Amino acid sequence: NKDGGQRHVYTLDDGSGTIACIRWQPREEVAAQVGTIGGSGGDGTANVALGTVIRVRGKMVTFRGERQISMWSMSIERDPLAEPLRWLELENLWRSV
Repeated sequence: NKDGGQRHVYTLDDGSGTIACIRWQPREEVAAQVGTIGGSGGDGTANVALGTVIRVRGKMVTFRGERQISMWSMSIERDPLAEPLRWLELENLWRSV
């Protein structure tokens, strides 16, 4: 980008479809990562294996007619029950609406 930062694009798949997640990394973070393996910045998400459950926080935006998530944070979910518990939470939400 014009400020010298880097754009990272991740494609997330929840089984019902895929969506692009975009993270803009400020120039200061990029400079601090020169020489680090994978450039993960310490969050452990540089080389995420396919099938890994992750937690993303951000907001839904539309860019050039396509929906995407502008990401604030991303972390690997360590709790094996996180995904099914989220499914139950969403099912209850749909029933209450």
